[in-house]
Amino acid sequence: MFTKRSNFNIACGLIVAAYLWMVWRFWFVTDDAFISFRYSKNLARGFGLRYNLTEAVPVEGFSNMLWTVLMGVFEFFGIAAPQIAPILSTLFGLLLLYRINLAARDYFKIPAGRRLWMLLILAFFPAYAVWSTSGLAAMPYTFFLFLAFEKLSLNREPDVRVAAASAVCAVLLRFEAIAWVLFIGVVAWLFRPDMSRERRRQIGNYLVITVFAFIVYEAWRYWYFKELMPNTAYAKGSVRPDVLRRGLNYVVSYLLTFPGFIIVVPAALAYLKKNGKTALAITGMFLSFYAYAVFVGGDFMTMGRFLFPSVPYFILLIGWYCSGKKVVLLPLVFFTFVLPGFDLHIVPEKVRKKFHFRYNTTVHRSEYQQWAFQKDNATRWAELGKILKKKYTPADSIVRTAFGATGYYSDLIVLDRSGLINKEIARRRLPRKLKSAGHDKSVTYEYFLKDRPTILRAVIKRDKPSARKEIERLARWAHRRVAKYGYIPEISEINSSFGPALLYILHRVEKAKGEEAVEGRENGNQKTVNR
Repeated sequence: MFTKRSNFNIACGLIVAAYLWMVWRFWFVTDDAFISFRYSKNLARGFGLRYNLTEAVPVEGFSNMLWTVLMGVFEFFGIAAPQIAPILSTLFGLLLLYRINLAARDYFKIPAGRRLWMLLILAFFPAYAVWSTSGLAAMPYTFFLFLAFEKLSLNREPDVRVAAASAVCAVLLRFEAIAWVLFIGVVAWLFRPDMSRERRRQIGNYLVITVFAFIVYEAWRYWYFKELMPNTAYAKGSVRPDVLRRGLNYVVSYLLTFPGFIIVVPAALAYLKKNGKTALAITGMFLSFYAYAVFVGGDFMTMGRFLFPSVPYFILLIGWYCSGKKVVLLPLVFFTFVLPGFDLHIVPEKVRKKFHFRYNTTVHRSEYQQWAFQKDNATRWAELGKILKKKYTPADSIVRTAFGATGYYSDLIVLDRSGLINKEIARRRLPRKLKSAGHDKSVTYEYFLKDRPTILRAVIKRDKPSARKEIERLARWAHRRVAKYGYIPEISEINSSFGPALLYILHRVEKAKGEEAVEGRENGNQKTVNR
């Protein structure tokens, strides 16, 4: 005969199975993850944290140090980062579900039935599944931030050691985490309902430990990379009204995709009325991620990567709020979260597209379509990297915009158009017209002619009429713009891992007459600098 406890455990097992099914359904490793993976691979090979081995001073083209080093350990033992990263991230997803359940039970006193609904919502939430794979550190980062908050602000007796250790892990996983780590300490100091001299001492210890760890980390960063921030922060960070507008569109688009998040408003107000201090702490954590997303201008990736860390605080608020007759709201939230995972939407596309924030394209994609687009790109670019590895040597170079998977598999020297691993481009002024979050400062292909790259452009497309037209257009562009510099397109039909494909490589074959003009400009620029 089953007890209530055993029934709850069986239900949790089914929820875990549902979550793993969603992870399998949305399994992909996004192209940006491969940037960190190449650093990991070079670290495992004994070259240190470098992307291009030709760098005199390493460039920190990533912002997830701990994740990169951890992947380097696996690479050292022959386990490829693209295979292990999603598995580890999924394990952190399970741990986060577990911690949310404990917080809901022990602090909020939420009954088992409602907790099952809360876990079910998360298990079927497509963003939860996407950021459980992806290859990025989004899930472990979310887990450690929540654990630090839980141990410091929700525990009856603050666990400073676990909170500080979790906070340090979060800082090592994301550069900007220092803001939230300090915010968690300040929130606990101001809003814990049981403050005393002993509590202040405990929270003070937490702040001292985390700040000291961050200072040590920054000192090491400056010693190794000769910078106080990752190069990605310089490449992406700019504050301007149109950047904020794009960030606001990013947030509104996310809320229109998953309108169930709107329930956080009455939930927070009700909790504020009953337990003001704790409500301010949890609501403040939730809103802080939305404020950050607006401030940095959003993100081009699918499923609200910058907003995802707010989910634990949201689910606790609505789980507490939806009691009695309001419990019917939990199934409503469930459906508003699940439907977009099947590209079904409550808010019509004509409304959602008014808040278009991916400025690199005029085509509006739903979050599901963007996920499929990113998955397809990563697959094709990984295949391109494997092909280039067979045709070229690591001494050859290539110009790329999206260089993650291609760079990881090809081992070629990468000249990055967006400036993530290029200090000169990263420090350019923001152009008048924005492009896409993280790629606003992108330069033209011709910008790198002075570097004489082996490959100026390389494209792999599924063999379709539209792809043939695009490659013909690229060939005409090459003939007009760069043929005089010795760049000749090579077009071929190949059988790839994803079926018949077209391969376009614009490579350098000789020193052409236009090259003297490039050299002349370089010499003239050098004389100007010397003067």
